[in-house]
Amino acid sequence: MPLGELAQRAGFSKWAGADLWQAGSLPRAVPVFVKDEGQQRGRTAQQVAPLAGVAPPAGPKTLEQAIIELGKEEALQRVATIEAAEKKAREEATRLVAQEKAKVIQTEAEAEAQRLRDEAAQKKQASELAAAKSVEEMELKQKEASRDIDRLRAIAEQRRQGDLVSGSIWKGTYALNGRQTPGTMTIESRVKDKITGSMEHGGGIPYSFTGTVNGNSVKFTPSQGMSMDMEFNCVLNPATKTITGRCQNATFTVRLSDGNED
Repeated sequence: MPLGELAQRAGFSKWAGADLWQAGSLPRAVPVFVKDEGQQRGRTAQQVAPLAGVAPPAGPKTLEQAIIELGKEEALQRVATIEAAEKKAREEATRLVAQEKAKVIQTEAEAEAQRLRDEAAQKKQASELAAAKSVEEMELKQKEASRDIDRLRAIAEQRRQGDLVSGSIWKGTYALNGRQTPGTMTIESRVKDKITGSMEHGGGIPYSFTGTVNGNSVKFTPSQGMSMDMEFNCVLNPATKTITGRCQNATFTVRLSDGNED
């Protein structure tokens, strides 16, 4: 940078070394500037003293001091600029590192979450398979238990029905209008307490009947082959395995057959 421009940036307006050059105390190659012409003579000694090795008196800055301070300011500005750039670079690097760390953490978190989801799905599948197997086993046990229950119920119902069951045959005597003949009563079916059967006797045409059982009491009415207005009231004697019945003009007494009757 030209010396005149430096002097102007330092605040000096013109040369201040003419008298010193004429007096022979300042080398002609050393120019001196002052900010105000009226102060030229008072500042000459301060400007020349450093050159003569004498400490200058307190007063305005010399051009050399101004140039040195200006260089320091520029150096400080450059240092500040460099430090700002370094700080910005460090901050950017820190931001990028933090960003990459966040990406890594997020990736690891997503991978862990996926692993946990897969593990939960596998456990659920295994649980469902185990549950299905348990359900099948339970259904099988329920079916077996149901069969056992049905069998026990059938045994209990058979015991409750006693001798008056489906397929039982009862033989004895049948009297119609006072005439006594052999008679055979067959129980064709019994469901709970509902029965159907047939009666054969030597005094008339065989007939079918339907009736109900209430304990040891039996009532039935002919459904075919005899007047349906007739109702037989019967009594079952479990001890003797006999049934005695009566209606308006007929009576009968029959015993459970064991197949050995004459």
